[in-house]
Amino acid sequence: MGATVPATVKHLMKGQAIYLAGLGWDVHLVTSPGPEFPSLQRQFRNISGIHLHAIPMRRNPSPLSDIRALKHWVRLLRGLHPDVVMSGTPKAGLLGTLAARATLVPVRVYLLRGLRLEGQQGLAAAISWIAERLTCSVASAVLSVSSSLRDEVSRRRIVAQDKVVVLGQGSSKGVDPQKFHPVPESERRVARRALGFDDSDLVVGFVGRLTADKGIGCLVRAIELLRDHHPHSKLLIVGEADEASPLQVHETHILSKPWVFRLPYVDDLPAAYQAMDVFCLPSIREGFPNVSLEAAASGVPVVTTFATGCRDSVIDGETGLLVPSHDPVALGEALNQLLASAALRRTMGERGRKWATSQFDQSLVWGAVAEWLATQMHVSARLAPVEVQPD
Repeated sequence: MGATVPATVKHLMKGQAIYLAGLGWDVHLVTSPGPEFPSLQRQFRNISGIHLHAIPMRRNPSPLSDIRALKHWVRLLRGLHPDVVMSGTPKAGLLGTLAARATLVPVRVYLLRGLRLEGQQGLAAAISWIAERLTCSVASAVLSVSSSLRDEVSRRRIVAQDKVVVLGQGSSKGVDPQKFHPVPESERRVARRALGFDDSDLVVGFVGRLTADKGIGCLVRAIELLRDHHPHSKLLIVGEADEASPLQVHETHILSKPWVFRLPYVDDLPAAYQAMDVFCLPSIREGFPNVSLEAAASGVPVVTTFATGCRDSVIDGETGLLVPSHDPVALGEALNQLLASAALRRTMGERGRKWATSQFDQSLVWGAVAEWLATQMHVSARLAPVEVQPD
């Protein structure tokens, strides 16, 4: 299993790897060395069946670096002789599937977590399109984390739709319903006060990277409009800035307003969701936003966009609301609709919790992936050429 950066392994792949190891799989995780790599080594050190490998990979195109990384991948796979290679994120997906093809690995799965080129233009978009098409062509199967993402790669002629698989309702890791759950009002008050909110505040929350693709600029403008109707509305942002796609100067300035409360990405995310009245994800692109599931499982209604991936994470009008991306007015109106009615928030929160836990419990998601991988191995075995012994 491969991912370009250690953060992806830590936040998106750790649970699946442990689940597969528990079923008897010998799991090898490949990612770049980085600040989080030593912590991954410590986390997996005492887990039988999991092995961690470091191969330097750069997220952006870098021909010389990419060739060196590909050689490392080929050398690793030749030594391991794996039955399956499942690699995701654009760079690790490309290098992992190419190396798997070169070393004759029978099952080569490209785990499609998102489509980076949706946020790109010009030459960068063209390079990303070529890389995605090449990755999909050398993969034996493409596993997409959402139906809308499958439709988008097909629409862009990256890969034929019948080569792309979506398991169940999608998602890359599901949600832990024991970790993310509604709490009594007394506990909610404690969580809110710990973050600086009082009972009269209406809290809109966001969790994720602070980047243009996440629609942060649209969100802060929507909150400014919203405060005309709800002067007690506040914005809680949990996440760090992304240097690869920085915010504009005026957007950064707005984030310094007194009604914006900021936290770094924290391990105690459940307490952050408990403090929210509404969760908002105004992204222009996603694969499948796990944060929407975490909010829903916590009993918090979700407002997100019709963008790829986002629209799969909400049942519009039941568990939350969908709005066009890049539209702060529509976003503000949707937030206003929910903040104006505690009853509506409660109803959508209850429905969201039921939907998230019944369709996206992480054990269901992990189990579906394990079963599908086993099926791919059986298919590969049936298609393998039979050696004819001479008489």
